[in-house]
Amino acid sequence: MRTAYLAALAVLGTLGLLSLDRCTGSSERAPAIMRSASGVEGFELRHTGFGDELLYPGNFSLAYAIWANYPHLVYRGEEYRRAGPGSVFIRKAQGQAPRYLVEETVTGSERARVEPLTELVVTDRTDGVVMARRYLRMGQREDGHGWAGQHAGEFLRKVLATGAPIGGRVGGKPYARANATFEVLAGEAQAPAERTGADCPASYRVDKQRHHIALDTGAWVFMSQDHLNSFACHGNAILVESGHGDRLQLDLLSTDGEHLFHAELSGKLDVYARNTITKLRLENDRMEVEFIHAPYRDRGATPPPARRMRATMAVK
Repeated sequence: MRTAYLAALAVLGTLGLLSLDRCTGSSERAPAIMRSASGVEGFELRHTGFGDELLYPGNFSLAYAIWANYPHLVYRGEEYRRAGPGSVFIRKAQGQAPRYLVEETVTGSERARVEPLTELVVTDRTDGVVMARRYLRMGQREDGHGWAGQHAGEFLRKVLATGAPIGGRVGGKPYARANATFEVLAGEAQAPAERTGADCPASYRVDKQRHHIALDTGAWVFMSQDHLNSFACHGNAILVESGHGDRLQLDLLSTDGEHLFHAELSGKLDVYARNTITKLRLENDRMEVEFIHAPYRDRGATPPPARRMRATMAVK
């Protein structure tokens, strides 16, 4: 009887270890840092073994790499340079490749799931030495929270230390609040069907092929952390509006690709609405933004009518 009991305990123990290995990884799969660096400005991100149909693959995807908040990174021949909270300017990569390579490779997949199991490896190109490695899988949790991309970004920051903190939740960094006055303007309002650029050159276009809908000027691309909703131009300035509903996230750019100002406007606006900028005016340190505020309702409810509005604020 005692022998049967011990055998049963052994089986249960083995099953428990197998379960623990699947949930947390064995000691051989524990994160490992062999070398670290400080003052890192950027790195190259590469994904290997993913299907060609995936535009932005990986457990540590491009979005998580941007969220990790390095001054710049290189991905698929383009440089992504930090600009404002969670936003980036994108240009063709120039010159020598970054010293550090961060590569995520598919190693397998879970039987009952389609998500790949991957290995993230950080390499110093100057001597070819692997600095760190760790395994990732979709849905993993550490310290009771998080996603694989978050864990990868936090792990990378330990290996390649840089100046600014991550500074925001996964998927978004807060914009500075701006004090603005709102007016309702007279006249009919109807939101355009397409994202458009008011008073901008015809060569400026909306790029829907990226992780977030972005502005492509032909010389550079600006991708805000949320989908671009609309944009407008005045002189040598471009205003990009993202966010949704009662949160207007604004990024003011120069036509040569410099980030000048950012702010979030919160006023007496409908939380379920689409905003479209129709006019931008800049004079000294004052900015006026005219926009159409078009509320909507789900489940067949009749929404309030769209309104033409103006927001006025100081730009510093």
